[in-house]
Amino acid sequence: MLFCGVMVILLVWRRVTGAIEFENITTKSNEVFYWVTILVSNTLGTALGDFVATTTGLGFDRGALVFGWLLALVAAAHFFTNVPKSVVFWAAYVLTRPLGATLGDALTKPHANGGLELGRIVSSLAIAAVMIVLIIVTFSRSGIFLFFFPSVDERRLLKAHQSQSFGNRLSSDGLEPIRGLLIGHV
Repeated sequence: MLFCGVMVILLVWRRVTGAIEFENITTKSNEVFYWVTILVSNTLGTALGDFVATTTGLGFDRGALVFGWLLALVAAAHFFTNVPKSVVFWAAYVLTRPLGATLGDALTKPHANGGLELGRIVSSLAIAAVMIVLIIVTFSRSGIFLFFFPSVDERRLLKAHQSQSFGNRLSSDGLEPIRGLLIGHV
């Protein structure tokens, strides 16, 4: 029923405004449709997580794996198909809610209920640590991390890039060209 509700809202949104905006909402009607869709999809995500974890008998840990794999499929659809961005966005948005709920339950619920019984504080700290590591990995791959936390390797990179037509455009610490290169401003 909730899935149908989200679909009806998205179809009406498309019919009324001509497009489903989620990146750059500039009109009142798009804003109203956006927030109504958020409200219904959050409810859908919560109900979906509870259904998969408890009603189907998969449990919290396997339920989290199901939603993790579904999110991986959504990511694959984004990168390897021509599925519209709005479809990918809303699919990912709906799936993050049950993933978070089932993962949280898997970490905090008692052993008798299929959880790890870590408690809310330990679970929150563990999830925060994983998030921080993922952010660092993401930033380090894009080079932005190195801009904020320069490493010893920067000087080696700087010398290599200077020999490739960077010349002597150096700041006082000698690293400005490489910092600009790492974040795409050179």
